[in-house]
Amino acid sequence: MFGVFSASLSEVADPRYVGTALTALTVVGFGLTVVGIQLVPLLAELVTWRYAFLLLAPGPLAGALAMLRTRS
Repeated sequence: MFGVFSASLSEVADPRYVGTALTALTVVGFGLTVVGIQLVPLLAELVTWRYAFLLLAPGPLAGALAMLRTRS
């Protein structure tokens, strides 16, 4: 899925800042991954693994909404 976001971003970003935009996308994605990996087990101790994974649901939803905003 990362390839879709990268390709879309490179098409809509100002050509002068494509590298910066792709770097920011990578940093944000990596940061969210690290945070998710740390939080899901902590949340699983409070609720169960079944419900802990709901913490990850907003990410794909936000990504899909962001992709809709980039359509021309």
